[in-house]
Amino acid sequence: MIDEETTAELTIENTADIAAEDVKATINIPSSIFVTETEGCKKTFDSVIFNADVNPRQVRKCIYKLKGLTADNFGLTANVTYFDGVEQKSATSDTLNVKIYNHSLKISSELNNKSKFDIREKFNLTIDIENINDQYDLYISTFNIKIPEKLLVVKRPGDTTGTNRIITWSGTLAPNENKNFTIELQTGVTGKYSILTEASYKISKFSRTAKNTTTIEVYCDCPYLSHEFSMQITEPGQRVGLKAFITNSNLIHDFRNVQIKYATNIPDIQDFSIVHSRIKPLETIKIFDSSIIVPDLDEVYHLNITSIYEFSTNEVFVVKDNIIIKVPSAEEEIKVEDKEKDVGQEEAEEQEEIEEVDLGTEKIEEETNKSVEKDIGKEETPVTTIADDKETPIKAYISIASTMGVIFLFIILIMFKRRKAEEERSNVVKPPQQILR
Repeated sequence: MIDEETTAELTIENTADIAAEDVKATINIPSSIFVTETEGCKKTFDSVIFNADVNPRQVRKCIYKLKGLTADNFGLTANVTYFDGVEQKSATSDTLNVKIYNHSLKISSELNNKSKFDIREKFNLTIDIENINDQYDLYISTFNIKIPEKLLVVKRPGDTTGTNRIITWSGTLAPNENKNFTIELQTGVTGKYSILTEASYKISKFSRTAKNTTTIEVYCDCPYLSHEFSMQITEPGQRVGLKAFITNSNLIHDFRNVQIKYATNIPDIQDFSIVHSRIKPLETIKIFDSSIIVPDLDEVYHLNITSIYEFSTNEVFVVKDNIIIKVPSAEEEIKVEDKEKDVGQEEAEEQEEIEEVDLGTEKIEEETNKSVEKDIGKEETPVTTIADDKETPIKAYISIASTMGVIFLFIILIMFKRRKAEEERSNVVKPPQQILR
């Protein structure tokens, strides 16, 4: 087994009546094992060597200890040379077959092909164990799956014991046999969680342990703050409209005790706070809607909005949006102009695509009309057949249908690009922070 030590022995016996001089026996050692100790011989980087004279009827031994490093299957053979008093001779020992077994219990996990889940979302965790040894049974004395406290066990495997915090199993796996455990879990509170799987097992005479860790992240598709100006701010004294909202984009869950407040230094606008009992799925609540006068160049107005709300698990979230109202600096104007230039270029490209479609449509229609006129000319000749009369209008209809399909696809593409550009121009605040009570 990997990391286990075993002892090997090479015996050299002189059965003749004369001495064997300069006996040299070399055993090549593969990289999958490591020689830890030798007795009666010496080790080098990749071999074990015995070198001595062996007297008549004498038996000499080379003892060496091996430690497995990686799984392997190989043979160890000693190549021997010696001088018998007359000439140099050579011999080869029997082959010692060695097999190094890998860590025999393989533990793996699968999480619905993802590792991030929304709060209160249900998912399946599958733990698979396999005896990858092809010779020995593997007896698992202890197998534990440790579930973090803030994950709820909805359904557990039927042949397990223990609690909803530690799920336990024990048993035997035959060579190359595997077994899986599927647990249905539900998230509760945001954060990162590690599900630890541990096993103690015995294979042949060796006792082993194995571990596996599955990490998941629980996030919140929570309400967020956003705002928009009615127009771009360009100069002092300009009157612009400002709106601010809180939106719950979650399709399923509502949030309760929604506290909203804002503080501002905008003239004639007072600080404000309100509490809503809940915000429903996909609901938007308007927080601010007023026109304001842009301050002078050396002044800045602020509208700092904070919202605190709870989820059904008693987890509290905080979101903020600090809105700045001022005349942009020259550098900021350049950035805005560059952004508008990029948007304008996109719109120009879209218009160019529309014109290309129109030109293509006109060309197709012209070719269709020519085709129809040509077919009409055919009808005036005495060789016209019934098949020609049926084929001509069908081709025209197919050409017209193809043209309309291309136009429809381009319109969808243009609408998608414009919607994407509008989303990029909108101001959305950072994700909510979490506070645990």
